[in-house]
Amino acid sequence: MTAIGEITGVEIEIRPMRWEQAVTALERGEIDALMGMSQTKERKKKYAFTRHILVNSHSIFVLSKNDNIRHIKDLAGMKVAYQERDVHEEEVKAIPYIIPVKYATQPQCIDALLKQEVDAFIGNRLSTLYYLNSIRRFNEVKVLDEILQETLYGPVTLPHNKLAFDIIDGGLMLLKLNGSFDEIYSKWFGGHLHGHLVIQNLIKYLIIAGILMLAVFAFL
Repeated sequence: MTAIGEITGVEIEIRPMRWEQAVTALERGEIDALMGMSQTKERKKKYAFTRHILVNSHSIFVLSKNDNIRHIKDLAGMKVAYQERDVHEEEVKAIPYIIPVKYATQPQCIDALLKQEVDAFIGNRLSTLYYLNSIRRFNEVKVLDEILQETLYGPVTLPHNKLAFDIIDGGLMLLKLNGSFDEIYSKWFGGHLHGHLVIQNLIKYLIIAGILMLAVFAFL
């Protein structure tokens, strides 16, 4: 967002919020855009997505010692954690044979799994692996080979807010044309960690803590 502001000559105010607060603020018109949201058919009817910045993999996490769970069907009758109002909420609620349990953030979901308060967690693969490594409990959780889906992820605003859309989308286009986007992407999302492709330098509160950067635009 800083790079977009610099290349477009627009002042961007960043407001950290929890995910559910951010979505509500966007819908109420209290902010102009969300830094990132996963695209779905239903969401595209409600929000205006700019060009994407990455691809999210939606995965199933269980304790490594649990050899009885190998596929999603093995979760029948079990408690499955998910982040409230996240894209995975739609996926979890669509599974009829599990017991969904919502939490405010992804780390809370992972902690619940580690404490065995739930049997599994459905969430973002990259941020979950990063968080597990950051708390040094990587080996206690395994990712099932079964990927539920992959979605495009990027900035979003409301359909009527064409000014915010044009600033963000145009800014991203310019950053991609001059090579700055690749440099930023490599800095925050590139690299390997313990053999897994994960977010190497991700800002702590950007995704891991369930906090997204929100942008309010005003001309300089």
